[in-house]
Amino acid sequence: MGEIRLKVKLTNYRDYLKFTDGSISAEQVRSAEVDAVIDTGATLLNLPEELVEELGLIPSGFIQISYANNAKEVRPKARGVKLELLGRDGLFDCVVGPRGSEVLIGQIVLETLDLIADCTTGEVKPAHEEGIIYMAM
Repeated sequence: MGEIRLKVKLTNYRDYLKFTDGSISAEQVRSAEVDAVIDTGATLLNLPEELVEELGLIPSGFIQISYANNAKEVRPKARGVKLELLGRDGLFDCVVGPRGSEVLIGQIVLETLDLIADCTTGEVKPAHEEGIIYMAM
């Protein structure tokens, strides 16, 4: 099994909202298209520190993370990133990884976007062909 890499678009959600209400121009919206690793062993979204700074994301405390080797580390968190992947998008918090680290997309992001990683084919695909179904309560 090889690693799964995909292009994703990351956008500062506050900037996106300001653009939609006409407060700023499209050119002022901070965003980046980057290669990301689909990490089925991770739960959250991990963005390197320099990308968090470039996007202007809001610091939101700290989180303790555990690695596959059982090591633990406290890392900063940031809030307010819009992630677009395979025609779907969602609003997420992220773990701020060390400078030079990779963008990692964990299971919570995939599940929120109703996507699954097929490790046998190396593809990410919809979990449900008809997309996300919302039910009124």
